[in-house]
Amino acid sequence: MPSGLFSESLSGFVGTRTRKARDYEKEQKENTDSFVYAAVHYVVRPDAELDHDGVRIPAGTPCEVQIKTLLQHAYSELTHDTIYKPQIQATPKMQRNAAKAMALLEATNDYFEKVSADVNEALAAVRSMTSRLTVIYRGATGIDPRPTVLEGMLLSAFEVSAGEGYEAEIGRLLAERPFIVDQIRTRVASGNPIFTQPAVLLAYLAISRSYRAAVGAWPLTEEEIEPLLNDFGESRH
Repeated sequence: MPSGLFSESLSGFVGTRTRKARDYEKEQKENTDSFVYAAVHYVVRPDAELDHDGVRIPAGTPCEVQIKTLLQHAYSELTHDTIYKPQIQATPKMQRNAAKAMALLEATNDYFEKVSADVNEALAAVRSMTSRLTVIYRGATGIDPRPTVLEGMLLSAFEVSAGEGYEAEIGRLLAERPFIVDQIRTRVASGNPIFTQPAVLLAYLAISRSYRAAVGAWPLTEEEIEPLLNDFGESRH
């Protein structure tokens, strides 16, 4: 969790004061060559007295909240009781290995963040297409779509061939063949999940252009495209 996000999330709780007590991001900037325990610590205090399961909590009672990633928590569990407690005499080797472990975890966290950013960038166009198709789908059927993994499969199959003017073309298709909307509503009511996906409109568009090409690109079983083909008087046989 980025530092500051937690305190912002608490802003909706009336009568709560927060103070950041420790910020690992700040510590990293101040000690660039050191790899030590990392977490964001907040001290939270209620402005008014609270009652929790019959226990009275006076106003101003401090409560420390530590925000960690899973990797940071794993490091803390491994080292905290053996290296950072006064009753244990940590050897230089223990301290060195702990520092190496933290360096590795920090690098791994950076790699995860980079992968996440790359994935989000790659998915931006796909999410944009789903959003646009959702507007058309909802406007035509009056139904809120329920995208699932099927949405991704249909998009992967038909997004490239859709072309630049796919939105206007789908609009014309639905206007010329209003029965498609009726069929979508009927199949949604029967529980067919394919027809709750906004990208089913891309499949219809592909069939209207070339049903053979659409069958070739279809990512699911051949039986599952048959109802869409039938709507155009076609069949995979």
